[in-house]
Formats: sequence, C-alpha cells, structure tokens
Amino acid sequence: NGTVPANTSPVYGGPIAFTTNLTIKARAYPSTAGLWPSPVVARSFILLDPSAANFSSELPVLIISTEGRAILENVLAGGQRTKGSLVVFDTIRGRSSLRDPPHFLGLADFEIFGQTSAGWLKKPHNIEIQDELGNDKAVSLLGMPAEADWKVRNPFSDKFLMGDFLGHELFEKMGHYSLRRKFVEVFIDSGGGKLTYPADYYGVMVLIERIVSLSAAARSSF
Repeated sequence: NGTVPANTSPVYGGPIAFTTNLTIKARAYPSTAGLWPSPVVARSFILLDPSAANFSSELPVLIISTEGRAILENVLAGGQRTKGSLVVFDTIRGRSSLRDPPHFLGLADFEIFGQTSAGWLKKPHNIEIQDELGNDKAVSLLGMPAEADWKVRNPFSDKFLMGDFLGHELFEKMGHYSLRRKFVEVFIDSGGGKLTYPADYYGVMVLIERIVSLSAAARSSF
C-alpha cells in the first residue's frame, strides 16, 4: 500500500504472485536485538494489457499509476497526496514505445490542482518524485534539470494544445527566464488492474518544471 515496512508488516514467506499494477517495499529486520533494520527497497511493476502493449508515439510518454487509488484534488499543505509510481519513456530515433526501457521508473505521489481547470475532463496534476522513505528525490526528466516537483499541464480548453507552450517559448525568446517544458502523451491508471488503451489514455499534456525557489531556478539556468 506504499507505506514504509515496519516490524509489524507482513513477513515474506515465498513468491509473490500478482496480476495488477503493484509496488512492493521490503526491509530486513535482524533477529538480534539492538541492530538497525536494512534500508528500504522498493520496486514498481506496471503490467501492460495487450491493448496498450504496442502503443508508440512521436512524443515522450508518461504513465501515472496509483494502483486503484483515486487521485486527490487540491490537497492542503502538509496533507497526504495519492501515492503511486511514475514511468517516463523518452523518444528513441524519433519515437517512444511502451516496450522500450523506461527513461525513469520510480515512486511518486500525485495531486489534481487548479480551480476551473480541475473541473475539466482533462485535469492538471502535480507530481512529487520520492525515495523509498517518502522523501523528495530530485530526478532529471527528459533532459530537464533534476527536480522532485513537476507539473503536467492540461491544454483542454485550448483545442490546438499549444497556447501555454508557445507563451513560455516566446517569453524565453524575448530573453527572459521561462519554465522548461516538454510535450508528452499521458496514461493514468487510477482504477487498478493493467494499463489499457484507450481506457487509461489521458491525452497530450505539457510536462513542466515547478519553481520552488527563484534563486535555485536562476542557478540551474547557467
């Protein structure tokens, strides 16, 4: 369920069989008193339904998997977002494929954000990449500087899908600092089971960096 294993967690006693998307965390506890347990290790498994197995795109592909947990909306500061896994496939020779080795596969939590935009069919999401203990973990995605916090923006009312992207691009070409961004195609599996197409396909969105500190963003631009 995404929690850190404790000495009261279920004990591994043999092979684990599963048929749905799943994250497994494990930790070894010594039988000798007074010794620290091992570091936590985690592995995420994304299973492809035959309908999604051959999906490919001219854009990078993101998979958000929450393993059956609904993604919460506008979580208050300090609140618990929905835990899951993030998978990123970059393009190779002009195309990405769900059968390729992922550019990134790891733990993350997710949140729908926005006022008006959170009510649209295609919703914007906050992503926080995490380590095995649930702490922020800075990772470079699609060639952008390493960060733990990211956004996927939803060009839903903008039917040609390029308004936000062009706004940032033109501002940058005018000599100003602008958020780095990439067009991506997104799958969201929040219903559990395997990843399917088109049921879990979410559409074209913009992966964009999230400024946490202006000074840090300025330093990363040099």
